[in-house]
Amino acid sequence: MSDPTLESIVATHGHVDNSFNIAVHPLLEIVQSIINRSTYVVERNVGNMKVEEETVDHMFKSPNINLPFCTLKAISCELSIGSCKLAGEVREDVARELTLSILKKLSNCSWDAKAVLTVAAFALDYGEFWHLVEPHQSDHLARPLAILKGASVLLKKPAELQKGRQTIAEFNRLIKRTLQVILLIYELETLSRSYSSKDVPELAIASELIPVAVYWVIRTTLACTTNIAIFISKDHEDKSAGDLDLLVSSVQKINRMADDLNFHISNCKKQIVPIDTHVLLVKLFHRTPFRINEVLKAMIFGNNIERIKKYEAQTYEALINIAEGLEGKKVLWFFSNVDVSDDFITKVIIPNGEKIKKEIIEQYQIVWIPIVYEWTNEAKVKFNQLVKNKPWFPVQYFSLIAGISFIKIEWQFKNKPMVVVTSSQGKVEYRNNALAVVDQISIWDYIIPQLDPTYPEWFRPFEKYMIDIDKDITSTWIKEGKCIFFYGGKDSVWIKEFEEKATKIIEEAKAEIKLVCLNKISSKLAGQFWSTVENLFLSLIKMDINNQQANERAIREVRKLISYRNEKGWAILFKGLNVVTSGYGTTISKVFDDFEKWRDQLTNDSKFEDIFEKYHDKVVKENSKVCYRFEIENGSEKEIPHHALQCPSCSRAMRRFLSFNCCHEDNVE
Repeated sequence: MSDPTLESIVATHGHVDNSFNIAVHPLLEIVQSIINRSTYVVERNVGNMKVEEETVDHMFKSPNINLPFCTLKAISCELSIGSCKLAGEVREDVARELTLSILKKLSNCSWDAKAVLTVAAFALDYGEFWHLVEPHQSDHLARPLAILKGASVLLKKPAELQKGRQTIAEFNRLIKRTLQVILLIYELETLSRSYSSKDVPELAIASELIPVAVYWVIRTTLACTTNIAIFISKDHEDKSAGDLDLLVSSVQKINRMADDLNFHISNCKKQIVPIDTHVLLVKLFHRTPFRINEVLKAMIFGNNIERIKKYEAQTYEALINIAEGLEGKKVLWFFSNVDVSDDFITKVIIPNGEKIKKEIIEQYQIVWIPIVYEWTNEAKVKFNQLVKNKPWFPVQYFSLIAGISFIKIEWQFKNKPMVVVTSSQGKVEYRNNALAVVDQISIWDYIIPQLDPTYPEWFRPFEKYMIDIDKDITSTWIKEGKCIFFYGGKDSVWIKEFEEKATKIIEEAKAEIKLVCLNKISSKLAGQFWSTVENLFLSLIKMDINNQQANERAIREVRKLISYRNEKGWAILFKGLNVVTSGYGTTISKVFDDFEKWRDQLTNDSKFEDIFEKYHDKVVKENSKVCYRFEIENGSEKEIPHHALQCPSCSRAMRRFLSFNCCHEDNVE
């Protein structure tokens, strides 16, 4: 007869009746105590094993529980009647029907409650049986009870125990294994109540095992009850080995269930670690006083610190040494895989001592946390090569860090090189989650201005793009404060018209201005440019509120620039790295079209850029519909304070809209 299908098992499960509230955990503790002490008695009398009684049930504390006695007695009766049927003739189909019958009686219970109630009913008789085998001399009630229970056979003839020694020992192991499966079912059910399968996908797979596991727990319990009936009956020697083997064939099933449940629970716990660590890190970053050592340990190890201490002591000590070096410092967290180049780290991540003052550099410590999903030997070799001769703290932990969920959700890590700067109190001061490996723009060009609000070169990151697009433009040109029209857009017709108008008017005005078109670089590099703009914006708005006024112009211009990303046309007039003016293609074109109206203002004492800015401001004011909208791809709503959401044109508060776009760039193979 084949095993029952999952459908037939699930069909016995009805709606869980919450009014029939069973305290599963306290009942499970009672069952554990009975089973452990009973198997101890067996091992002491049969197994010739030296077991210290204290190790069996160190201190059993009676839990406060209302037991469902009627249900327990009903299941006990089912087991007794079933065992009598099977003791007479062992049949797989009968065992299956009896098991399904018990499941139906418990249809309104949760799956873990079904298993615990059935084994509790078994433990009621099993514990009493072995308790009567070893009665205390003063216990005069035990002997007549032992006769009724069948334990008198063992009392009068201890040799009976030794005859079936191997069978009883195997039977004892089966009971222990069944209890282990129940504990695993309970653990899995507990995890299912605490976490969703959306967050822990393995739970969905593991939960499918529970009905089948409960079936085999009940089936095995029935087999154990039958085995006792056979053993205490006088005809147990007449039972063929084949019949007994058929009856306890559930041994293989229950062992397989234990292995499968252990495997899936282990996978569930691996998926749960980042979730629990995420919650922990949020608390630690907001705790006062802030403790960087606890944050770093949680970021790498999560809640597994004790295990790491025991099995990876050297790794733990190395991390503690890193934490000591971070006390009282601003921390530059650098996350990347091991495929970044040494040149990228040197130029982008490591501060240049020739350009940045020593006292500024000393305020920071750099921590590199490699994010590697599979640490191969090749990955380890790359890691060891990258960490050499650099003024930073690399974290050598050849597993995926526990804080991966935290950095993905809170810091928007997208499996690309990312930098986050936190203050000595754990406050995020800067984040860049879209570092372009080919950019070679020092991250310190973004960070340093936050230390000095008068720092003039907010747009230093754009210098590289201008030079890459037009080889005639050099750093010297920019430093000398010469003018550049930086422009682009989705409409190639507008770009062509802009170039024709701008070239003609610049010549007539005898101005020295370069034209630099963003569209002349690849779409990939253009995408990196816009990510650079976004990160500059996020950097600016995270500055201290007291410095906002000093950087108001820069913030406004960056907001405007972000809004140009999907426009037909736009242009920015730079003087060096200072923005003179910027606008949509419509307003910029209008200024060129009206050249005859303002050309007379170009005198020897006036400059082209000043007149152009003045007239452009006039055009914008006359066009009341010129307001802005912008999208931030790499930021989150909570990162953008209210004061940063003002229209660059009319200064009114801008409304927030949610936008969702499916993207597979950060998927890991």
